[in-house]
Amino acid sequence: MTIGLLVGLDGSKINIFLPVIETMVTLDAGTGNVRTGPILFESDDCSGKPYTHASYQYSVIKACDKLYTGKRKAPRLLTLHSMLKVVDNWCECVTGDSEAYYTPAVEVPGRAVGLYLPVALPLRFKAWSIPQ
Repeated sequence: MTIGLLVGLDGSKINIFLPVIETMVTLDAGTGNVRTGPILFESDDCSGKPYTHASYQYSVIKACDKLYTGKRKAPRLLTLHSMLKVVDNWCECVTGDSEAYYTPAVEVPGRAVGLYLPVALPLRFKAWSIPQ
């Protein structure tokens, strides 16, 4: 199965471009898991419209058991009041104010873009060239 285009590889991470959604995904080279990150909310109980930090706008992150990417909108300075994140191997809603530049988060249907997590290792790469 083809996941996407290899962009970078170092000892600890594998960067792959997913052409289907025009977004990068970073995999842990040892486990095949996607990079994790929080999903934030304006509410105090992790409900409502989800947001992601502007730095994740063009990459996929895993928050608890779902994959997200940033919506292609200009980031806005917001104060958000709760976040979903993994704490001690459990998904928790953590409250507290966080002010930064955020963009709306969009859930990525992993199987629809070819991601079956964790990605089975070792990965095999196929040479590709631009058609003439």
